[in-house]
Amino acid sequence: MAALDDKVLTAMGNYAYFDVYDEDDLSSDDNRGLATQQSIKAYVDAGGDGFTFADAGTTPSIVTGTYQSTADGGVILSSDNTYNAAFLADDSGSNIGCSVRNLLGRLLLTVDQSGASIRALMGQLKLLDGVDVATGIYTGVQGYLEMAGTHACSSGATFSCFDASAEITTALTVASGGEFAGVHVETTGAGTITNNGTCAGILIDKAAGAASWPEGILIDGPSVIMGMRIGKFAGSAATTSAVVFSTDQDVYTDGQLSTMEVHGATNTDLTSAYCAKCGRFRHVVSGSSMTAAHETYGLMGQVVVKGTTLTHLHSGLIGTFEGHTSGVVVNSAYDFGACGVMARVGGGAAITATTDVCGFVAFLNSPAMDSGSANAIGICDVGTAAWTNAIAISRATNLFDLPAAGTDPVISNALVPATAPDAGTMGADACIRVLLNDVAYYIPLYDSLHG
Repeated sequence: MAALDDKVLTAMGNYAYFDVYDEDDLSSDDNRGLATQQSIKAYVDAGGDGFTFADAGTTPSIVTGTYQSTADGGVILSSDNTYNAAFLADDSGSNIGCSVRNLLGRLLLTVDQSGASIRALMGQLKLLDGVDVATGIYTGVQGYLEMAGTHACSSGATFSCFDASAEITTALTVASGGEFAGVHVETTGAGTITNNGTCAGILIDKAAGAASWPEGILIDGPSVIMGMRIGKFAGSAATTSAVVFSTDQDVYTDGQLSTMEVHGATNTDLTSAYCAKCGRFRHVVSGSSMTAAHETYGLMGQVVVKGTTLTHLHSGLIGTFEGHTSGVVVNSAYDFGACGVMARVGGGAAITATTDVCGFVAFLNSPAMDSGSANAIGICDVGTAAWTNAIAISRATNLFDLPAAGTDPVISNALVPATAPDAGTMGADACIRVLLNDVAYYIPLYDSLHG
């Protein structure tokens, strides 16, 4: 385009208006006066808004360079020219005291939209084929928060590098199959990822020597309906919406595949004043004179099996206590304090139990099995060593609490003679049936200490 001279500018008060012409009509300075004027597009307001595009347009208002995927099409960035555009602002040394922004990208939608990708602000970093990245930060958008010294985040302040705030003025309905998110992270394209390092949808770490995050992810309870969900529930034992296990999950080449992993560590004595655990699931049931008819659990482990033959170890919940290499000494403050699974019941003084409170309950939640036996507790081993004791009891009022005589496994008057024993008989008041190698045997019981 030929350079425009000052005849194109029309002075009017604080404004200098630019008449915009079609580039093809500006073949020479002589033809400029005959050029097709599109409209008055922009003005410079010396007293207020700076450079403003006043009228609606159908083409980009500002473009630097050419949109292409080859070198030298845009503004050349280098150590001498470190940015393409800069919008520098400050507080002029005084409290701003209102909502401001250094750069605003606002896109107004006035009718229903579909079949489009609409962004109010987009940061895009494109890597051509074969372009690799090494030490440094490479990102489409970065929120960089720099603190020059010592600062305080006072009560009521929300201070962040990046903030996603979704304002719902009246109501939002997300239909089945729709998605709405405060932050959305996805991969696109048909390419694959080979992960030999750390690769995550959201990565939380720190620079060497920097402060550690007190909490990696904090979800404020009252602010959400469900705190976190990994996968989705599917009926009929379907696997279509769950995280599917694969050998790619063998991150540490130890044969362990996990949907979620939490690794905690203790490398110093925290003293008996603390209880350290890799996960805490605390369910508070509280209500004035409330009756809780629903099931309440602190944590549930569930295995659903369909059309599968199980040939290894399978459980809804497993607890493992493992000694590693050497130097493990078990010396609990209690008679039994180290275990694979522990059930600890507390707050007894506040409990009125019309039915028993148990440290462990094996609840059969199904009809009779199609075949075979079901054990409330199974005790076995890998064949290298046997358990020393099947059951060890430090202190208990009764060894067993069994049903009344006549209800299995307690049998009434099964021994001969059935009457109470005397000096010449060996009768019993009742007995317990046990199986030895699938053969029934009987343990006598007496309802009093016979002399």
